[in-house]
Amino acid sequence: MSDPATFQACTFRALRTRDVGNVRQVEGTMRWRLAPELPMPGYMTTWDGYGYKTAFNILTNQTIQAFSYTDVTNNQINMIAAPAEAIEAGNALGPQDGYKWVAFVCPAPGARPPRAFTSLPQDDHTVDFTVKVTLAWQNPDPEVMGVATRLRNGLFAAGCMKLLWAIPPAPYTAP
Repeated sequence: MSDPATFQACTFRALRTRDVGNVRQVEGTMRWRLAPELPMPGYMTTWDGYGYKTAFNILTNQTIQAFSYTDVTNNQINMIAAPAEAIEAGNALGPQDGYKWVAFVCPAPGARPPRAFTSLPQDDHTVDFTVKVTLAWQNPDPEVMGVATRLRNGLFAAGCMKLLWAIPPAPYTAP
């Protein structure tokens, strides 16, 4: 994802937040704009084969218990916590007082089905993925998390897509 000609933009939209016990569950959509010359939907198989990883810049007293994508069988692809990737993301993207970096990588391609995606009817090079994140600390206020994502086999320092996730307090359901 260091190639801006391929991965042109990414956004996050929270669909639902709910508090269950002492955790906050967030479900949302990551929307990607891909280069118009890519062969779609075939490129999605190529992208999934490369693998992907995501780093979150979260409050120091917060923990991400789980992060997942919905797969083509409507189950979850549970991302794997990757402390070394979090260190690399922090070195590449910088520290921030009161925050820490945590990172997750996808399981190897043979160990998981592909991610489910939806193409926008008006633009087949814009795709949505459903993601879920479970936070072990319930912020009573809206919060914004810095997020960086890229292909699994590269360094964040070599390029990544940076975005902000706005997380509304629970309960929330998008209109």
